[in-house]
Amino acid sequence: MSVFLTGWKDLRRLWSVPYNIHGDILHGLSGDIPIFDEICKRSLHCIVTCLHHSCDLIRFFAWHGITGARGTSLFGRNVNTCSVRYNFTVSEFLAGIVDVNAVVRQYCCNTETENWV
Repeated sequence: MSVFLTGWKDLRRLWSVPYNIHGDILHGLSGDIPIFDEICKRSLHCIVTCLHHSCDLIRFFAWHGITGARGTSLFGRNVNTCSVRYNFTVSEFLAGIVDVNAVVRQYCCNTETENWV
Protein backbone atom coordinates (compact mmCIF):
# COMPACT_ATOMS: atom_id res chain seq x y z
CA MET A 1 0.00 0.00 0.00
CA SER A 2 2.84 2.40 0.77
CA VAL A 3 4.27 1.84 -2.73
CA PHE A 4 0.88 2.77 -4.21
CA LEU A 5 0.63 5.95 -2.15
CA THR A 6 4.22 6.89 -2.91
CA GLY A 7 3.48 6.42 -6.61
CA TRP A 8 0.56 8.85 -6.50
CA LYS A 9 2.65 11.38 -4.57
CA ASP A 10 5.35 11.10 -7.24
CA LEU A 11 2.79 11.58 -10.02
CA ARG A 12 1.42 14.66 -8.28
CA ARG A 13 4.91 16.11 -8.02
CA LEU A 14 5.84 15.10 -11.60
CA TRP A 15 2.68 16.63 -13.08
CA SER A 16 2.83 19.67 -10.75
CA VAL A 17 -0.73 19.19 -9.52
CA PRO A 18 -1.88 20.30 -6.06
CA TYR A 19 -1.82 17.81 -3.20
CA ASN A 20 -5.58 18.16 -2.60
CA ILE A 21 -6.57 17.29 -6.19
CA HIS A 22 -9.36 14.71 -6.38
CA GLY A 23 -8.24 11.12 -6.96
CA ASP A 24 -10.53 10.66 -9.97
CA ILE A 25 -8.68 13.43 -11.79
CA LEU A 26 -5.40 11.59 -11.22
CA HIS A 27 -6.91 8.45 -12.73
CA GLY A 28 -7.94 10.48 -15.77
CA LEU A 29 -4.50 12.03 -16.11
CA SER A 30 -2.73 8.70 -15.79
CA GLY A 31 -5.05 6.85 -18.18
CA ASP A 32 -5.86 4.36 -15.43
CA ILE A 33 -9.26 3.33 -14.09
CA PRO A 34 -10.50 4.07 -10.55
CA ILE A 35 -9.74 1.54 -7.81
CA PHE A 36 -13.38 0.44 -7.38
CA ASP A 37 -13.68 -0.30 -11.09
CA GLU A 38 -10.38 -2.19 -11.05
CA ILE A 39 -11.69 -4.35 -8.18
CA CYS A 40 -14.95 -4.98 -10.05
CA LYS A 41 -13.05 -5.91 -13.21
CA ARG A 42 -10.84 -8.37 -11.32
CA SER A 43 -13.84 -9.85 -9.55
CA LEU A 44 -15.65 -10.42 -12.86
CA HIS A 45 -12.53 -12.00 -14.37
CA CYS A 46 -12.29 -14.37 -11.38
CA ILE A 47 -15.95 -15.34 -11.77
CA VAL A 48 -15.51 -15.96 -15.51
CA THR A 49 -12.51 -18.16 -14.74
CA CYS A 50 -14.59 -20.17 -12.25
CA LEU A 51 -17.48 -20.50 -14.72
CA HIS A 52 -15.10 -22.00 -17.29
CA HIS A 53 -13.01 -24.05 -14.87
CA SER A 54 -12.12 -27.64 -15.69
CA CYS A 55 -13.48 -28.83 -12.31
CA ASP A 56 -17.21 -29.52 -12.39
CA LEU A 57 -17.61 -28.64 -8.71
CA ILE A 58 -16.09 -25.17 -9.12
CA ARG A 59 -18.25 -24.52 -12.19
CA PHE A 60 -21.35 -25.67 -10.31
CA PHE A 61 -20.75 -23.43 -7.29
CA ALA A 62 -19.98 -20.41 -9.49
CA TRP A 63 -23.11 -21.00 -11.61
CA HIS A 64 -25.32 -21.65 -8.56
CA GLY A 65 -23.96 -18.57 -6.79
CA ILE A 66 -25.00 -16.39 -9.72
CA THR A 67 -28.31 -18.03 -10.65
CA GLY A 68 -29.67 -19.68 -7.51
CA ALA A 69 -28.21 -17.85 -4.54
CA ARG A 70 -27.85 -14.46 -6.16
CA GLY A 71 -28.74 -12.46 -3.06
CA THR A 72 -26.60 -14.39 -0.60
CA SER A 73 -23.63 -15.46 -2.69
CA LEU A 74 -20.55 -13.29 -3.08
CA PHE A 75 -20.42 -14.16 -6.78
CA GLY A 76 -24.12 -13.40 -7.24
CA ARG A 77 -23.95 -10.04 -5.48
CA ASN A 78 -20.82 -9.03 -7.38
CA VAL A 79 -22.32 -9.92 -10.75
CA ASN A 80 -25.54 -8.07 -9.87
CA THR A 81 -23.69 -4.96 -8.72
CA CYS A 82 -21.45 -4.96 -11.78
CA SER A 83 -24.30 -5.61 -14.20
CA VAL A 84 -26.14 -2.55 -12.92
CA ARG A 85 -23.01 -0.39 -12.87
CA TYR A 86 -21.73 -1.43 -16.31
CA ASN A 87 -25.10 -1.88 -18.01
CA PHE A 88 -25.19 -5.55 -18.98
CA THR A 89 -27.58 -8.33 -18.00
CA VAL A 90 -26.70 -11.34 -15.88
CA SER A 91 -27.86 -13.62 -18.70
CA GLU A 92 -25.46 -11.87 -21.12
CA PHE A 93 -22.67 -12.39 -18.60
CA LEU A 94 -23.51 -16.09 -18.18
CA ALA A 95 -23.71 -16.53 -21.96
CA GLY A 96 -20.16 -15.20 -22.23
CA ILE A 97 -20.97 -12.28 -24.51
CA VAL A 98 -19.80 -9.61 -22.05
CA ASP A 99 -16.27 -8.36 -22.65
CA VAL A 100 -15.34 -7.37 -19.09
CA ASN A 101 -12.45 -5.11 -20.06
CA ALA A 102 -14.54 -3.30 -22.66
CA VAL A 103 -17.59 -2.64 -20.46
CA VAL A 104 -15.49 -1.36 -17.55
CA ARG A 105 -13.37 0.86 -19.81
CA GLN A 106 -16.51 2.18 -21.57
CA TYR A 107 -18.13 3.00 -18.23
CA CYS A 108 -15.03 4.81 -17.02
CA CYS A 109 -14.75 6.79 -20.27
CA ASN A 110 -18.44 7.76 -20.14
CA THR A 111 -18.22 8.75 -16.47
CA GLU A 112 -15.09 10.79 -17.12
CA THR A 113 -16.76 12.57 -20.03
CA GLU A 114 -19.89 13.32 -17.97
CA ASN A 115 -17.78 14.76 -15.15
CA TRP A 116 -16.09 17.20 -17.50
CA VAL A 117 -19.27 18.39 -19.24
